[in-house]
Parts: sequence; C-alpha cells; structure tokens
Amino acid sequence: MTAVLLYAHQDPSTLTLRICPHLKETGWEGNKAYPLSHSIPVFLRFIQSLRDQPSYRGLRTIILSIPASAEAPHTSWTDIPLTISEGIVDDNPSSCKAWSIIDRIKGYDADGDLPTFMKWFRISFPTQQGLVHVVAHSGIMKTYVGKTCNGHIYKGEPFDVKTFRLQGTPIDHQNCWTFTVPYGKVNEYHIIKSIQPGYPNPGKGADLKGAQESERALGEKSLCLKEVAPLACSKGGRQARRTKRRSHRNRSRRR
Repeated sequence: MTAVLLYAHQDPSTLTLRICPHLKETGWEGNKAYPLSHSIPVFLRFIQSLRDQPSYRGLRTIILSIPASAEAPHTSWTDIPLTISEGIVDDNPSSCKAWSIIDRIKGYDADGDLPTFMKWFRISFPTQQGLVHVVAHSGIMKTYVGKTCNGHIYKGEPFDVKTFRLQGTPIDHQNCWTFTVPYGKVNEYHIIKSIQPGYPNPGKGADLKGAQESERALGEKSLCLKEVAPLACSKGGRQARRTKRRSHRNRSRRR
C-alpha cells in the first residue's frame, strides 16, 4: 500500500511491485505475512478507494511479482496482474503456484532486517546495477541506521537516529523518510548525509485512538473496518475472479 502511494502518485497506468522477503513490518497485530488469498482482496479494496483521489485516477493495473520457487536465490519470478477498475485477479496456473510458494519462502514471516535483505538481494540479483528503490517499515530502517551510524561524529556531534532532526522534526517522528546505502563497503557519513525527510507522523497515542474511534463511528464507510471474502485460486485453466465483499463492524485490523 505504501509503495503504491509513493510510486503511483503521478498517474501511471501500470505499476509493478516486486514482493521481497526480509522486509516485513515488526510487532503489532496485523503485521504478520497474510496469505495472498486474504491480502490481495484487501489490497484491491485499498486501490479502488485510492483511485477516487485525483493523483491516482489513471492507475489501472498493479502487477505483483512473486518468486517462482521457495528456495533462494530467487532468480525467477511470476507476475500476478490485478485489474483495479474491475476488481479482478488473474489466477492462471503459474500465478496459483506462486500463491502457495510465497507462504513457504524463508524471510516472509520473520521480522524485517535490512542487512539480511541486502545479502538476499545480491544473491538473487547478482548483475543488478544502479539505484534500487526499497519500501520498508520505518522501524526497520531506524534499526539499521542506528546500529550502523549511532555514535559516528556528524557535524561535530555524535549521531543518534532517535534525535536526528530534518526540517525541524526528528526522523523518529516521520513517515516516508529515505536514505541510501551502497551494496559494498558502508560509509556511515554518506548514509547520514543521504537521509531525506518524509512527512510528520501523527503518532500512536491519543491521535491514533481518536482516529480509530472515528472509523468505528463511520461503520460501512470505513475502509479499515471492512473485510473481504478470501479469493479461491483456480488450479485449472486461465480464469479471472471478482473480489467479493462483506463488512465487519466489530474489529479493525491494519495491514
């Protein structure tokens, strides 16, 4: 969802997302690796709602690229196209196989870890050159930057990721901040210098509680309070299935 918000903002018609291991969000209920049969319908509902916003109205197709085998290195990938306007998932036989494989891939269930991800990426894409855009949870990013850079002298003071500020706000209180790290030898100074600001994070205290209460009051109109029926992937020929929807008023699960 975050990747779509960031990379489909200027109305592309198609966006391809490679679903990689070792990047899963840590902690809190709802952050586990849900089966594709459950997460894809929720994802489609999110995309269909997002297309009501002017900057995303041109988006028609999302392609999820999934490893074609359970064992690394993952050099072969299967594409699962999602037709957004019709809520249709392409469940051809190769896609169905990917649905079952992804649940067995090491690193999708474990909490994310950027050094492990980078080692996996170098093995799976040994010839990759240039800048690679990776979308990961802010907590995973802060852990990596903290372990790598904390204590390094930057602008005359020891660096601390928890207090480092950009545009007047600590990055610990921001979403969608970024940094760049090389595949090879890590230079702490260049990592710190590469950090770019994101957007203020409203927090998870009273503000979040108030937002959740507002969602519950909205009932049927609240995206987070709705659930969808899981998809059944056909094992036969090429088929397309519409997502079926049902509301669920009594609990909210964030993904």
